[in-house]
Amino acid sequence: MITKTYICDVCNKSVGEGDLCTVEVVIKSPQKGSNSYYRSEITRVEKHICKTCLTDKNIRVELPEGQKKEDFDKKNQVALEDKIIEFLQDLGVIFEE
Repeated sequence: MITKTYICDVCNKSVGEGDLCTVEVVIKSPQKGSNSYYRSEITRVEKHICKTCLTDKNIRVELPEGQKKEDFDKKNQVALEDKIIEFLQDLGVIFEE
């Protein structure tokens, strides 16, 4: 029997595959010497976040019984929009002005 353990990129705790969510951040920046966003460099960063860290930021990971999926998704979207900067900072993103 093989057991895989995953590490949350926010809290660094070991979790099982079922307790882990993957977040992909896509960074689009213009290439050097180009003012056009059509010629842009795309960087993809994939991070793994455990369900505990998500619920700490008011993101629900399981649909409560009796709640509509549309309402569930809308509440999660609002929570994510409110907490996106905190998420990125927790993942080590540095912002420059």
